[in-house]
Amino acid sequence: MTYSILHYSLKYMRKTIIIVLSAILLAGCTGTGPEEHRRQAIMVLGNSPESANLLVKALKEDTDDLCRAQAVLGLGDIKAVEYVPDIIAAFEDKSPVVREDCAYTLGRLGDVTANNALIKHLSEDPDLAVRCRSAQALGMLKCLEAVPVLVGYLEHKDSRLKLSSYSALKVITGLEIELDKSLWHARFPESKTAPKDSEIPDLPMDELRALAEEGNPVAQANLGVRYFYGEDIDVDYAEALKWFQKSADQDNYMGQNGLANCYRLGAGVNKDEARAFELFLDSAQQGYPSAQYNLSVCYMVGTGVKPDKQKALEWMQKAADQGMPEAIDALKLMKK
Repeated sequence: MTYSILHYSLKYMRKTIIIVLSAILLAGCTGTGPEEHRRQAIMVLGNSPESANLLVKALKEDTDDLCRAQAVLGLGDIKAVEYVPDIIAAFEDKSPVVREDCAYTLGRLGDVTANNALIKHLSEDPDLAVRCRSAQALGMLKCLEAVPVLVGYLEHKDSRLKLSSYSALKVITGLEIELDKSLWHARFPESKTAPKDSEIPDLPMDELRALAEEGNPVAQANLGVRYFYGEDIDVDYAEALKWFQKSADQDNYMGQNGLANCYRLGAGVNKDEARAFELFLDSAQQGYPSAQYNLSVCYMVGTGVKPDKQKALEWMQKAADQGMPEAIDALKLMKK
């Protein structure tokens, strides 16, 4: 009897919470209500499969770019495959941040009906980060139709798009593809822990794994990246988590950033936004621009920390000062 009452009470409380959060989201759809409150509401609802319709509404109607972006990530977290058509529609959003997260989520959900939309944005999107993320997603979906476009980008002047296309092609075709080894530094800028020539990202898996097992933190971080994004191998978040952890244990900034992403998304581990924030901070303080960018977003959205627009601006500035294009674009929006 006691159990039944408790079960009913918890169910009622959960329903009440969802109703309250729904009201917060609806306020956002009409352009009212604090942005920070709406973002927090969306993050909570992103853990509740029964709230998928609310996330879709926020994705379609919220007036804040980051709220819409958080909504599409939430749909990916709850594996809302039935809403892929809505995500494809949102792929035309005016905000590149939203479009990038749409590409990432479509790749995670694994529905091949997204192939055409991803190929379109790989080819035509005006934002380079969206094109890179579209290439990654097409690799996750093992889309053969994308191969001609991806091959064309192997000679692209931008090293990030070139590297993204290269990684996607290796996953789709299973073939070894020649690539300029200097592209390592396009992904991981030089620092005191910069890799040697023998530790470049296009090493065969067995050689990279051997280096990682020997305890090389850069190799461990790169092996984690391959498992996390499905580069040369199927996505395996548990393996990614393991190798990121080994790298982070040696205070490697790439490993820390990768491990933070696992905790932020709940990939291979229970979601822990406070831990993600701590790891992003550790990596950012070592000067890693990707972590500085991620840390800025944490401060903007309130991921694992109280929202602080000034600190968000400061960390985004640090990433932009290192020439990170995504940070430069984000900084322009933040200063408007």
